[in-house]
Amino acid sequence: MTLIPASLTILSLNARGLNKPEKRATALRDFHSASASIVYLQETHFKEGSRPKLHDHRYPTGYFSDYHGGKARGTAILLHKRVPLQEMGVQTDREGRFVFLKGTIAGQIYTFANIYVPNQRHYRFLSRTFRKLQLALQEEKLKLEEEALYAAQREAARAATKRKLLEQHRLQWLKQRAQAFKSGENMKGSEDFESYLQNVKSQYEVFRSSRLSSDANILTPNTESSCDLTNKTKSTSGNDDNTSLDLEWEDEEGINRLIPMRERSKTEEDILRAALTYSRKKPGSHAASASDDSNGLEWENDFVSAEMDDNGNSEYAGFVNPVTEQSAEHQDR
Repeated sequence: MTLIPASLTILSLNARGLNKPEKRATALRDFHSASASIVYLQETHFKEGSRPKLHDHRYPTGYFSDYHGGKARGTAILLHKRVPLQEMGVQTDREGRFVFLKGTIAGQIYTFANIYVPNQRHYRFLSRTFRKLQLALQEEKLKLEEEALYAAQREAARAATKRKLLEQHRLQWLKQRAQAFKSGENMKGSEDFESYLQNVKSQYEVFRSSRLSSDANILTPNTESSCDLTNKTKSTSGNDDNTSLDLEWEDEEGINRLIPMRERSKTEEDILRAALTYSRKKPGSHAASASDDSNGLEWENDFVSAEMDDNGNSEYAGFVNPVTEQSAEHQDR
């Protein structure tokens, strides 16, 4: 059963003492028979520090103000189990004169005040009590305003940080376009700042996912250096003969890539294997036989034969192999 605020039933009762167990049990049954959602009790006569139990499965929650001077006075507020109150604050009185309860029900804020007024000087008592209630309400209001202020400040700081990052990305994008314009590169005409920003976000997500996956798997780091022989072609006049082979070294330890590494082609692997095999042989020795490499050396259409002539010269005599050069320098030393 869903409770709505309009269905709240509040029952107020001067109990004239509830220290006897039979009287407490009868009172709880009467509260249930009256379909009371919230019960205000006065004169519970509970002494501070020695209050008996006043609850059952139907009224499991209670708020009490017990008199510190003995078994007299005393106020209480009992809540039925179907009242979905979220407590925000409680104020009690050691004189056993009032209980203030503040909370929310179905998103609405309520303040319940159960006051037991003395027979004498009740006007002064009410004035003093309502002043306390007003101060409590003002304190709660100030607390809510302070929380709202802090939330607004956090939101403003978050928005300022977002604007700053957006401006940094925009300046970086303008700088890249200016550099591309000076170098004469042909950038995409349809690439605007929004697409650039989206590209940066996607790259960051890929980088973040790669870091998370690498942190999850415990791997032994590779401290060896790898030799990557790649084919770089400059085509300024449309002639495919302008081809250079560069030997690139890179340390793989600790490198996090945004994109997967391109796998070497079979031709590149054969070139690398042949260069390393040639560097291990002494100067003047013959080329490696087919038995040294079971896979053999396969050449594509864009490569020519590199066989030696009778004088031991190759038509690529001007090409300097960094691997061979380093091996020769090591032997000279």
